[in-house]
Parts: sequence; structure tokens; C-alpha cells
Amino acid sequence: MFRTVDQLLTGVASGPVEMAANLLVSLDGATLQLTSITGQVEIVVESLRAAVRIVRTEGETLRKLDETLAAGGITAPVYVAGARIAMLGANAEPGWLSKRLADGRTEVDGWGLMKAMPRRLRQHVRQVRVRRAA
Repeated sequence: MFRTVDQLLTGVASGPVEMAANLLVSLDGATLQLTSITGQVEIVVESLRAAVRIVRTEGETLRKLDETLAAGGITAPVYVAGARIAMLGANAEPGWLSKRLADGRTEVDGWGLMKAMPRRLRQHVRQVRVRRAA
């Protein structure tokens, strides 16, 4: 059994990957839930704030997770509040938003980020957009 996230990622990267799990991982005080019941791996982060904190502080761990998933031919969507905010792994297609907001390897979904934002923040973004258009 693996005692740390690093041991888990190293062990998984060493051979073929078949995910059938429900795993809770704590990174920088935020909880990630990795699940795979139907064969597709999904990563659920408790909040958008936690996801941002993880991206800012756990770059090396995210790089290893991305490499492990890609090596196994696995693509994992990342969800916050039911909205897909990112994709990691084999079929992730990072774009300009990924380079601006994340690590450049993770595909970032702008619409998903908007959906995951707390309601007050979404309203503020809309107001700013309306003011700029006027």
C-alpha cells in the first residue's frame, strides 16, 4: 500500500494503469477525490478556491499526476461544484488559458470556471463586462 501521494504516483507510473478506486487525497489543506467506478477517472475538488490553491502550491504533484495519467492513456476531468474546470492526462489539450492560469499542461475550461465561481463573483464579472462594453 502507498503511504504518500508521491509513492502512489511513482507506483502507478511504473506499470499499466487500471483505475478502480475511490481515493481521497489532501493537498495543501484541500481535499481531492479521485474516483473511477465506470473506468473513467474523475477528480473532484471541494471548491474553486481549493483548486486555485492546489495549482499554486502543488505544481510538482500535479505534474506527476498528469504524467502518470498520460502514461496510462487516461484522461481525467476535474470538477468543482459539478462543473468541469479542467482536464489532466492523455487527451488534455492545453490552450492559452492553461498557460495564463495553470501549469501549461492542464487543459483549463473557461466556461467551467465561470460555472464553478460563487454566484456573487459571477455577477461581479458580468457587471464588469457590461461596463467595458458601454
